[in-house]
Amino acid sequence: MHTALIAHSVTDIPNPTRGVIMGVDKAKGKAKEMVGKVTGNERMQAEGKTDQAKAKLREVADEARERAEGVRDSLRDRDDR
Repeated sequence: MHTALIAHSVTDIPNPTRGVIMGVDKAKGKAKEMVGKVTGNERMQAEGKTDQAKAKLREVADEARERAEGVRDSLRDRDDR
């Protein structure tokens, strides 16, 4: 059996909804920011900006994790030869 086909943990299984969820979080933050701006609610505006920053941070962390997993898989494949 080829080891590259076996998921080594739950995080190895691709999650196609991950990007959608991050997009929704980012949009929710933008909406909060706009509502805060229109209503003059500085706290809501700040919360919206914070929500957007958190979504971006999660996106960057996910991309780094995926790159690290790719490197790990490449090294595994090299060792399997």
